[in-house]
Amino acid sequence: MNRDPRTSQRWMVRAALRFAATISIVVFASLPVLASDAPQPATLTSRVTDQTGKPVSKATVVVAVGHCQVYLPEGEVTGVQFRAKVATDEAGRFAFPAVDGRLLLAVMHPTGYALVRCSRQSIPESIKLAPWARVVGTYQIAGKPQANVSLELSDIGSGLANPPWIIWRESATTDANGRFVFERALAGPTLIGRRLNFTLKEGFTEVASGAKIRTLLSGTGGQTTHVEFGFSGRPVIGQLRHAADLKQPKAWSFADIDVEPLVPLFNKPSFEATADREGNFSIDGVPPGEYVLKVVVRSNNPFELAAERLANHRFTVPTIDERLLQRPVDLGVLTLKPTGGRRAMAAPAPAR
Repeated sequence: MNRDPRTSQRWMVRAALRFAATISIVVFASLPVLASDAPQPATLTSRVTDQTGKPVSKATVVVAVGHCQVYLPEGEVTGVQFRAKVATDEAGRFAFPAVDGRLLLAVMHPTGYALVRCSRQSIPESIKLAPWARVVGTYQIAGKPQANVSLELSDIGSGLANPPWIIWRESATTDANGRFVFERALAGPTLIGRRLNFTLKEGFTEVASGAKIRTLLSGTGGQTTHVEFGFSGRPVIGQLRHAADLKQPKAWSFADIDVEPLVPLFNKPSFEATADREGNFSIDGVPPGEYVLKVVVRSNNPFELAAERLANHRFTVPTIDERLLQRPVDLGVLTLKPTGGRRAMAAPAPAR
């Protein structure tokens, strides 16, 4: 029987289309299988609890690795030098991409905190929060309470350990009677003192001085530490002078003046001060003792070192009759030395 050639052609076309459709279905159906066979990135997990073992949800967990430096002002995460930032779920669990090397887990929640150093192999199954330490006190100068003074609390304990590092900052302002309260602090060595505002454009925004105290907060947290400023001391004055061969000296508003006891001790004050346009400075209420003065003229570029400085200028505040406490100790003219030119500092590592 003879078949119409046109019928044969139509049959061949339909057969070819069916074959192509079958191949497409097979290939399409195989794609999920191929994707599921691809290696998935590993994750590390843990769980956050309170002191009673109950899960803590909505806690912030910052993961730092290697030589990262994590800056946490007021419990907020700033900067870019951390591996991950995650939150715990309703069961208190969190997860983050696995990474090799030294790890630091900084966990923060209104009810407490935890700092855990570990590795990929030693991450704990559960992390228990410690209660925040609390600090209260009064800020005075020459026995007079100072109102509306901005104070800063800085953790100085975690920076002594191996990297990664954490930098914790908390601020408070004195009331009309000079009283202050820090509600959230890390237990351990802490520095508390007046904060002198600095901007990259103008330098220090006021001519002032302030006292700082190193203190040790309870190692278990959850306790209140009392810190009192108000020392019986004398003013220390002086005048800064730029290095003679410095071509383009910066304004004195960029000069950072620090005075430390020759033998630093806990609960013994140190001081920070700024200078006026002519380089004059005055530091209030410095108790009798041996001190070291250091000056650094900061750069308005955060990635550059200072162009000039004065290092380790020793001086003494002698004991004097209480009626003469306001007689200043004059350090005279202090000439700074060049640092050998500005060197660029490495910029922070980009976020990953």
